[in-house]
Amino acid sequence: YEAACSWLKETGSRKWGWWIRFSKQVRFIREFPPTTGCFPVFYLFMLLTCVVAIMHYVTKSGCSAIKCCRWRKSSNDSMEPTDLSDIQRRMNDRANYTTPDFTSKLVAARSRSASFVEVKMALLNGSMSFMSFFRSEDDFCCDVGHAFLPPAASSCFRQYFQTSLQVLLYIVTSSLGHIAASALTFAFATGMVGALLAEVRATVQKNMQLDPSLQVEDWYTSWLSNMQTITVLMDDFKFLPTFFITYMIGQDVNRWLQWLQTMFRVQGRLHDVALVLASSYRKVNDQKIGQQQREMLFKWYRYLNAIHYMGYFNLVPTIGTSATDALQDLRVVGLLTEQECEQLQFSTAKLRDTLVSWLAQLWHEELDRGWVQELDSDVFMRKVCELRGVLAQLSDMQDLRISQMVRVMMVVVTNVLLGLALIGYPTKMYEQTTECFQFWPLVASYLYFICYRGMLHVMFILDKGPFYAKGDCVNVDALLISTERYLFLVFRSPFTQQKTISLELNQHISADDV
Repeated sequence: YEAACSWLKETGSRKWGWWIRFSKQVRFIREFPPTTGCFPVFYLFMLLTCVVAIMHYVTKSGCSAIKCCRWRKSSNDSMEPTDLSDIQRRMNDRANYTTPDFTSKLVAARSRSASFVEVKMALLNGSMSFMSFFRSEDDFCCDVGHAFLPPAASSCFRQYFQTSLQVLLYIVTSSLGHIAASALTFAFATGMVGALLAEVRATVQKNMQLDPSLQVEDWYTSWLSNMQTITVLMDDFKFLPTFFITYMIGQDVNRWLQWLQTMFRVQGRLHDVALVLASSYRKVNDQKIGQQQREMLFKWYRYLNAIHYMGYFNLVPTIGTSATDALQDLRVVGLLTEQECEQLQFSTAKLRDTLVSWLAQLWHEELDRGWVQELDSDVFMRKVCELRGVLAQLSDMQDLRISQMVRVMMVVVTNVLLGLALIGYPTKMYEQTTECFQFWPLVASYLYFICYRGMLHVMFILDKGPFYAKGDCVNVDALLISTERYLFLVFRSPFTQQKTISLELNQHISADDV
């Protein structure tokens, strides 16, 4: 036997090459359905892919159905609020445009970690301290030390995560968890391709043992060659999606920061107007007109707070999109009177601008009465015009978005790259082995999908603005309460105890008479 084998090796294929053609080659699919080789592993990955994809789809569909039912329930509830509890219920219904996830509820239930999600839960629950109490004119006009300061906000304005634990909690409680589920689907699909690739390689090796002169034109080797070409194409194509994502993420981050800058500018202009008003009323402690001037300051106080609240109309889900409901809410908390609400019903298309115009009208009325200083008119009107402009800019921020054509093209090229990676990564990492299952190609595909698809998700979340509870959100209640406290303290800072002043004045007159 050994001598025969040595003779065949020495003489070469010119002697035995014609004999091997009559050998039966190993087929890729030897039976149907195929159950041998790497096909069981292929079926396992296909099952896992389908299960994870269906679970992800059912979860998203279930959440969408819940949102739709809650939205219909809140939209059909047109009952006019009668007290503060009705307002809180309505705000909670409006905030249910998105449902709190299980992990956020779990973290919020623990007292030690509840502060990590307080901003998010405040938005999801529709909690607003600004709409939780009634503004009383008697309480506002009383002497220093007798009025109640507005309550603290429902949460801080924005949360920052610095430690590793806080970052981990943010990832778990944010919508990035959906990307992790999608990445599992992608990784399992990669395992399917890898199992088929391993079976093709095993079939080629078996046929090479039967026929070492197997031609390169055979479909097995051609298929492997095409897979290698896809790997090269994937590496060359990687630059374009990376460039698109980098550019678009930068644009969306700048727009998100512009949201915050505009919100702070609105607050700053309101503070400027309040400062001018507080310095213009100089007889708030006068025995004859002091009480009337305090009542006028309370009117300014109501108008400025109502303008600040309406600045986020159609932007913050808790406030809603119905002008009638917003006016009813402001009436219940004492920021508008019944007559003012009826008058504003004719200006529902421009509620915010109408309220700003009331500031200018009221200033000129007070100027005619001689209660404000004429020298402050130029500064006041300039600040009011700046306030109107920055409020309009805040309202128009939702329209200042990146071109949809560029965004769609970026999504297309990124998905093309992920499609190439679905085939290219198994080819690249299965090159030196014929194992049906390999761990590291799955990990590499999982991380590859998270990096690219995750950045797309971040871009879409930033595009929703800072009021989307499952993104990088802020709580406008903190700004509303901060501004109201500023108005409350600045307007009431000149107030003194009028009874004490009157008593001292009478004693001085009596001493002069003596």
